[in-house]
Amino acid sequence: MAAAIPIVLSVVGTALSAQGAKQQGQDIQQANIYQARQLEQNAGQAKASGQIEALNQGMQTSLMVSRARAIAAASGGGVSDPTVVNIMSRIAGEGAYRENVARYNGDTRAREMNMQAQSLRFGGQQAVNAGNINSAATLMSGGANAYSMYSKYGMGTGTNKVDTTPQTVN
Repeated sequence: MAAAIPIVLSVVGTALSAQGAKQQGQDIQQANIYQARQLEQNAGQAKASGQIEALNQGMQTSLMVSRARAIAAASGGGVSDPTVVNIMSRIAGEGAYRENVARYNGDTRAREMNMQAQSLRFGGQQAVNAGNINSAATLMSGGANAYSMYSKYGMGTGTNKVDTTPQTVN
């Protein structure tokens, strides 16, 4: 009966180790899901920030074009003068460009964060898979170890292979 204790301890240890491997994979997945949600929230904020920046650029452009008109009208040169029209057109073009850049930058930051979130979710699933594989490998290794111990002690065969010959001490 005492020979069975190491086998039982080996089996229990193996089961605990296997459960630990599985739980570790699940814990990693949960941490990655949390980080992915944070990144997705940040992505939404980055996109909104880009849109607000674009609106601000649009308002600044409108103010600059309005100021150019006022200066042209006050100078007596006229708002329809080709030079004035050309200046206002360039201001409007530059403003439109800056609006688009602001939107693009916000969208790019959001896209990068969403891609990171996808990567974290994938990594979490891979951690779960690895945990399951490690758990199965631990169970198989522990089972082989328990069988080896079982065979070593001759359990169930009616013979005990442990050397019980009295030892002399000098």
